[in-house]
Amino acid sequence: MRLLAFSDLHLSDNPPAIRKKEPDWYQTQKNLLNEITRQVNAHSPFALIIAGDLFHTSIVSPFLEAMTIKWISTIQALHSSMIIIFTPGQHDLPGNNFKHLEKSSIEVLRCGCDLFVPESGSLFITGPKNEHAFVSVPYGEELPETIEKMRKDRTNLVSVSVITHRLLWSEKKPYPGASVKGNVRRAAKEFVGADIVISGDNHQPFDVEENGITFINCGRCQTRTATEMNYPPPSIIKIVIDDENGCIQHQRIELDINEVLSPEESTYKTETPKDDKDLLAFVQAVGDLGESADDSLSFDRMLEKEFETRKTSKDVQEVLQGARL
Repeated sequence: MRLLAFSDLHLSDNPPAIRKKEPDWYQTQKNLLNEITRQVNAHSPFALIIAGDLFHTSIVSPFLEAMTIKWISTIQALHSSMIIIFTPGQHDLPGNNFKHLEKSSIEVLRCGCDLFVPESGSLFITGPKNEHAFVSVPYGEELPETIEKMRKDRTNLVSVSVITHRLLWSEKKPYPGASVKGNVRRAAKEFVGADIVISGDNHQPFDVEENGITFINCGRCQTRTATEMNYPPPSIIKIVIDDENGCIQHQRIELDINEVLSPEESTYKTETPKDDKDLLAFVQAVGDLGESADDSLSFDRMLEKEFETRKTSKDVQEVLQGARL
């Protein structure tokens, strides 16, 4: 079974500061979508997996909604047997809450084309000889049952693929104060029984094995900040799962796109001012929360806990939350 996986397109009506010199932002994004279509045509996957943050905001213009629906419909017309599985990220969800999905532009897409957006749970696929399972874990959601129990109940299940938009990292820290050890080991305890975990959110691609699970982060599909210029280029992931034994092979494929980058236009600061002791203390405290052995909190929840501890004003909270990618 062959899969193509990607995440973090962050399609938007307005370009980020670093992309303001693009001559036509909508056309630039159309070119990106066309490149993904080209990759789908080249590899003919059984499933196309989008691991979150298709849009940069939960509600986009009707024009961008229609453009995206047309893209998905075109792919489906060319590959009628292929399924498209979408696991929402925080940018796709009103208030970062999956329960408010019906108020988002993703809901418009679900009504306008055959985009499968499963709740936190599983989708079983019957292969030529055995079953494969895709388990979706949208941003902020948890698994309704353990994967070990799922495997016990399905005797013909040869592989389990978890799709999640959760901030996972191995070595390269995704934000200041993050643990240099990464959090994959902790995630491996939660997803024990899975064969592969496909994640978004961390715009730096990586692949690592932990406790018998292959962790693959898709990276990103386009550049939106000056910091991302130092990351590996935008890419998608080709994954092949053997129908007999569940053996996994994967390959990162760079996207052939032309990005007009203007880092001088970006107001994003890539370095923390060394004399800002309060900010450094705040960042370190958030990182320390993530280090605690019994804590599997997301970055957002870490922020919330630190806000509560420090009694941070709402104005400051809004600024810090708005600085998220």
